[in-house]
Amino acid sequence: MTTQFDYDAVRHQLVTAAAELKSNGHDVRAILEDCGVFRKINKYRELSVDGLLQDYYLKDDIQEIDTPTYVTKWGAPATCRGNIYKRGVDGKPDRLIRGAWNGALTYRICTVTGTNQSGERVQRGIQYHTVAFALANGRWPETPVVDHLDDNKLNNGSDNLTEKDYTTNQWQRKANLAKQQG
Repeated sequence: MTTQFDYDAVRHQLVTAAAELKSNGHDVRAILEDCGVFRKINKYRELSVDGLLQDYYLKDDIQEIDTPTYVTKWGAPATCRGNIYKRGVDGKPDRLIRGAWNGALTYRICTVTGTNQSGERVQRGIQYHTVAFALANGRWPETPVVDHLDDNKLNNGSDNLTEKDYTTNQWQRKANLAKQQG
């Protein structure tokens, strides 16, 4: 004898449980990724943003970067707006997190230490602008892409980062390129 699967009842239970977890500050997707229900998209999602906010902060200042091989698309000297700082402890001053360039010199990557869902302290290498977005908004992005509105990958100011899907991000990139060539 087989039992009839009640899709609507199971769906209702899942939605109710997910809403309760989310209201208590849990990242539902990270939990499901840890259980193997979803493939892990981004390892950074396992880090608590609240924990990061205790150790790091975003400051909308401008810093020169010390890499002679990188200049912006417009040929200007490389300066970074919107920088991440690690809070100093035991009287030590706050420290600028400069980040390193990925192999293609397209995005800066930074290493942050945070607490995962199990309460362990772990380090993760994350794109600089994704960490900046999380620090500015108090949450990880809900979309797969964090876009720079002015198309300047060194401008990580809180007012320059927005969430986009892949299609919209590509469309915006082409529109910005056409404006520059225009």
